Amino acid sequence: YYFGALYSESLFLLLTLLSFLFLNKKKWIWAAVFASLASATRLAGIFLGVAIAWEFYSTEIKNTKKIKNYLKLLFLSILSISGFIVFCLYLNKEFHDPFFFAKVQSSFGASRQTDKLILIHQVIWRYIKMLLTIKNNNILLYSISQEFFISLLVLGALIWGWFKNIKKSYLIYLGISTILK
Repeated sequence: YYFGALYSESLFLLLTLLSFLFLNKKKWIWAAVFASLASATRLAGIFLGVAIAWEFYSTEIKNTKKIKNYLKLLFLSILSISGFIVFCLYLNKEFHDPFFFAKVQSSFGASRQTDKLILIHQVIWRYIKMLLTIKNNNILLYSISQEFFISLLVLGALIWGWFKNIKKSYLIYLGISTILK
């Protein structure tokens, strides 16, 4: 049902899952192709390239260190983010700004700030401050609580996955994507 919905979120999820499916089968080119399509759909798709590069390095290069494997790693990395690169080239052609997608975020009313980098400790401090200062009968308290505790849940899942030896490529992708949000 979700994959049939005509939204970019469902398309991105499908492309991400296909990329990881082919990554697990060590079909590197197909994993990179689906990562490329995902990177054209959402910014978080470029982090699939990092996961693919890590997985390729740890299985193909770490022990052999052959030059042809390094070239293949470079090719896979570029292919993985090529969707994003093509999208930036399109934005540059149409709007004379390759990062136009970031500049228009504030226009959508989502209160996203794109003019400066906000680090994770700043986000955590902001949530704690809001949780302590918003009145209990304010509906915003529910939304903030939910976002904060889901973020903590994801952070806990990352830590748990590290100690349970979940594939590092999954953790790398999840960790970088979480920081982006």
